[in-house]
Amino acid sequence: MRTVVVLALAAALLTVAPNAIAGSLSPRLHEATDRGRSNPRARHRVVVGLGLRNRDVLEAFLAEVHDPASPNYGRFLSQAEFDALFAPTPEVEARVVDHLVANGLEVTGRAPNRLLIAATGSVGDLERAFGVEMHDLALGGQLHYAAMNEPTLPPAVGEHVAGVLGLDDVGEMRSHARPSGPVAGPSAALGTNCCHLSPNDLATFYDDSAGYDGSGQTIAIAGAYAWSDTDVGTFDSRWGLPALPAGSGQICAGASTATTCKFSAQNSIEIALDVEYAHGTAPGARILNYMAGSTSFADFAVMYNRIVTDNPAHTVTTSWGACEAGLSTATQQTNDNIFANAAAIGQSWFAASGDNGSRDCSNLLTVDHPANSPRVAGVGGTTPSCRI
Repeated sequence: MRTVVVLALAAALLTVAPNAIAGSLSPRLHEATDRGRSNPRARHRVVVGLGLRNRDVLEAFLAEVHDPASPNYGRFLSQAEFDALFAPTPEVEARVVDHLVANGLEVTGRAPNRLLIAATGSVGDLERAFGVEMHDLALGGQLHYAAMNEPTLPPAVGEHVAGVLGLDDVGEMRSHARPSGPVAGPSAALGTNCCHLSPNDLATFYDDSAGYDGSGQTIAIAGAYAWSDTDVGTFDSRWGLPALPAGSGQICAGASTATTCKFSAQNSIEIALDVEYAHGTAPGARILNYMAGSTSFADFAVMYNRIVTDNPAHTVTTSWGACEAGLSTATQQTNDNIFANAAAIGQSWFAASGDNGSRDCSNLLTVDHPANSPRVAGVGGTTPSCRI
């Protein structure tokens, strides 16, 4: 009789054992120096990524909709159709929200496609909600924080969670702009003797002789920081381009006070290059700049998903990335779910792989994220020779 009771108790414990969200820890923890437990009152923001439903059906659909030989080629879904077939259900979303609130977190954002839930709370709240231990770390001469163990959730919640972003700030997204000479920020006076790369040069490099100017299309740029209208206007004037088409603009996917939603003489060089050369290549296309609320992985995921659910463009391009080897697999899976949604509704995403390709990450043989996603086209760098 005792054996039966023990076995029954063991079975009961197994059914309530929390689910570990594997792959959520930062791969860079081994690089840092542990400074001990974090202040339990310190506050952080997290984003919980939920998993997709019917994944095998979705994979089959994505293969067919992009296959010219398939009768389903080009028959993309509406967002409502995607949500009904593949997005987390409202019940699942509610279950996760209830768990977060019950453990003291304030839910601050819920995505229309139910793939992301943003929440804010103290370290004590986060430790209780996710079963982690938060520590302060030193890395690269700066202080950081991180969970030291994989987050765990009750089975009814954890089985639907792809990852928890924001339990550390060890890594962040970065732009790919790298100066090859003296640094010249946006609006810099370069002088008449500077060697310029014109839109016509791009057409020559890529054998673009079709003359299609992108009229009636929209290009969405995914990144951070705002462009300067004066800088873009000067570029247009220099190369005889028309002004940006009506409807072009800049959208902040975070708080309106975020520094990454404002112009920066130091950090806006990437968006300046992106908008100016996208405009030079397709002068008739409307251009929208989506800016993340910060350079954190969590805020970039929110910005990516905002582009998907807004669905303002068929073409999305990004010059921001992070080393694949430095991102948790949970972060990458959360973003891959977003990109799968994008592919299903007919968006084409392009990401810079970095000027050094597979060696762009401190000479490690790896790929930048999101260029490493199977739903994103990685675009390599071109280094022209300047001859005066």
